[in-house]
Amino acid sequence: MSFFPSPDMDITAYYNQMAAEQNAQMEQGCNAIVQQTMANPQVQQAYNVHQMQGGQLSFAQFAYQWAATRGFDPGAVLDYQRNEQRNQYNEKIAHENLRVAENNRGAAINQMNTHYANNQQAAGQNLMGQATYATPWGAQSLPYNWEPGYYQGPQGERYYVDPQRNYFFIDQWGQYHPMPQRPANLPFH
Repeated sequence: MSFFPSPDMDITAYYNQMAAEQNAQMEQGCNAIVQQTMANPQVQQAYNVHQMQGGQLSFAQFAYQWAATRGFDPGAVLDYQRNEQRNQYNEKIAHENLRVAENNRGAAINQMNTHYANNQQAAGQNLMGQATYATPWGAQSLPYNWEPGYYQGPQGERYYVDPQRNYFFIDQWGQYHPMPQRPANLPFH
């Protein structure tokens, strides 16, 4: 299994698969330790005492706890309890981080779809010989293939295209204002 999921893979399925593989490995190791502990005569004797005192653990559960707490050493029992609490907390944080990652991925996909739609719209305008330029009054859709010279728009607005194909809006006082083309709407050359 690859360390990183493919872009088209469900991240939850990837996480579940990875967790299942790790759990299977840990369970094999844990089972080996429990089996080894169950073969220890000292543990067998302690389990018999546990049962005589009314203990409810199975022999496998008792052997697991024996191994986890170094024979029920009080300090080891406290360490075991702290580790369990830390593991539960870390699992909770990991699940929360997974939810955040899933939400971020969804937002990124939505943003990508929005940009794709905008690019498709711009490509359509370009195929029709139009491009969107910024003016002091907002975006203007103008032909991007004007030759250098002066032009007048349908509402009487005046434009100038210099020899480098830079567009300028000419205001009522004769001032030239640059009109940058929106980058996502550049013509195809």
